[in-house]
Amino acid sequence: MRSLLPSWLTQRFQRITSGGRYVPEVDGLRFLAISAVVLFHLHGFLSEFAGAAPSGAFGNAIASTLRHGGLGVQMFFVLSGFILSLPRVGADKPVNLKKYYGRRLTRLEPPYLVAMLGLFVAFAFVHGWAAMPDQAPHLLAGLVYLHGPVFQHLYEPNPVIWSLEVEVQFYLAFPALALLFRLKPVSRRAAMVALTLLFAWINQVNAWPFANLLGFLHYFFAGMLLADLNPRVGEAKGHPGWDAAALVTCAAGWWWFVHTDHGDLLFAGWVFLLYLAGFRSVGFRWLLARRPVRTIGMMCYTIYLLHFPLISFIGHRTLGVGSPGTYPAYLLLQAALVIVPMLMVCAVFFALVEQPCMDPQWPQKLAARLKRDAAASS
Repeated sequence: MRSLLPSWLTQRFQRITSGGRYVPEVDGLRFLAISAVVLFHLHGFLSEFAGAAPSGAFGNAIASTLRHGGLGVQMFFVLSGFILSLPRVGADKPVNLKKYYGRRLTRLEPPYLVAMLGLFVAFAFVHGWAAMPDQAPHLLAGLVYLHGPVFQHLYEPNPVIWSLEVEVQFYLAFPALALLFRLKPVSRRAAMVALTLLFAWINQVNAWPFANLLGFLHYFFAGMLLADLNPRVGEAKGHPGWDAAALVTCAAGWWWFVHTDHGDLLFAGWVFLLYLAGFRSVGFRWLLARRPVRTIGMMCYTIYLLHFPLISFIGHRTLGVGSPGTYPAYLLLQAALVIVPMLMVCAVFFALVEQPCMDPQWPQKLAARLKRDAAASS
């Protein structure tokens, strides 16, 4: 079906991949993770500032589910392990460190810097410039992904960056961890399972420092195992049996979120099964690949960077709409009032800042353009 959007706008909302192969289901899974995180923070905001308190079995079930939405971060950790590992499955050479680290830098750093500096300025306007000298060390530590390790608490203007600090630690460690892929399939898979279980167990009995990779390493190992089992993800024909597996996994997870506290090992296994179903099913896979789902999933990095301050900014202006006493209806109304404009702002940021950085050649293209402009003006 022909798109109703102008071609230049359509191009701004297409993922550019380093390998040239796009798997829409991966963005669909990103949609699930970012939705969980956004709804978690929206629920927390409404509870704190509107006094929205659920009542009744239905309202309590929704609230209990959303209180666990922060686990969407761990869902991202599994995806990171999966995505970085895919090119290593079957590779007979070690990671090209220059290319690998250069790609991480050019892809992720510009949106992060723009978001961090922009939010710092916005924070100054809200709280006054006099308070900024005290905030400057926090900003500097955050810009180099060390706020959590240095200060051992959340970064006030944008608390969610703690997980990006964990991600960067994994990016730094991955070339060494990728040596597992040099082993024979049975040996490396057994090692990944063992390491997942080991670090999940250690995490239960050991209190790691704040924002430390070791506290979450089992999720990344689960993602590495997922990649090893699905090296040609997106190409295999789905089977309806996996749709049943996805349904059972979601239902069991929902019951678990409502009635229990999560355990790291159980949750890592739940995410692993859910993602496996997403790659091998028919109907679930089809849903993940729908354009609205995969487009929001494609923008997940931008949404993650901006959603917390935007929920606060927009939400403080919509709190009075609706009655907090009717929690499910109030949550639905506030979600529409807050999330829709939030996505609009994120879409602009994505189109102008993040999407251009998806092109692996953007630094070279920018340098060539600046050289041409300089030559034309001389």
